[in-house]
Amino acid sequence: RTPSSPSSSGINAEYGACEAGMGGILASLLQWRGWVVLSRLTFAVYLLHYSLIQCYVAQLRHAFFYRPDYELAVLYVGFLGITYSAAALLYTMVEQPVAFLERLVYQR
Repeated sequence: RTPSSPSSSGINAEYGACEAGMGGILASLLQWRGWVVLSRLTFAVYLLHYSLIQCYVAQLRHAFFYRPDYELAVLYVGFLGITYSAAALLYTMVEQPVAFLERLVYQR
């Protein structure tokens, strides 16, 4: 048996409190409906993010070198926005119709 760390014990305690209805602010944060939208886009983001970064690096005319923190933050936010926008398009044009057809085909 491996000993549990204090952080895992705290997470287990919070999970138990949320299940018992005593989670408080954290329970309401975890039950936020916005997580559903983000969870549906997660797989598309996983597929697109690395490719978009590779496209950016490939079109650079100079080597990608260390930049100041604010430039990296702007790049990060830009990539995140573009990736989630492209993921929303991919979800609505591919994943959602395929899931609908799958439901129709495998309906009993």
